[in-house]
Amino acid sequence: MIGFLTKRVALLAVASSLTAFIVRGWDLHVAAGIIFGASFTILKLTLNGRSLLSMCALGRRRSPLFFIASQMACFALLLVSIMIDIRLFAGVTAGFLLMPAVICINGITEKTGLTCNGWGEG
Repeated sequence: MIGFLTKRVALLAVASSLTAFIVRGWDLHVAAGIIFGASFTILKLTLNGRSLLSMCALGRRRSPLFFIASQMACFALLLVSIMIDIRLFAGVTAGFLLMPAVICINGITEKTGLTCNGWGEG
């Protein structure tokens, strides 16, 4: 599941950052923000998945603190990006929202029958 999401988020991040780079008049702030936000989201998904598995399998008690720390890291990245430039903040926010966008697009295409990858079943 994580590989499925990361491939699609990475593809969408590259496509949207190139589009933003060209449309915004060769401005790097938005494109870099999208790449940073999407990369951070992929990293957070991978680490949270591993932490959740270890929490369920090994009965760790510190794993919920890791989830809280990952949310605080997202907040810190947004705070730093808005302090640097508002365009970077917009890009980072868009990069964060690529993961839910990929999940929604996949759900819609699965329900309408356009794709049959079976993700999320069973």
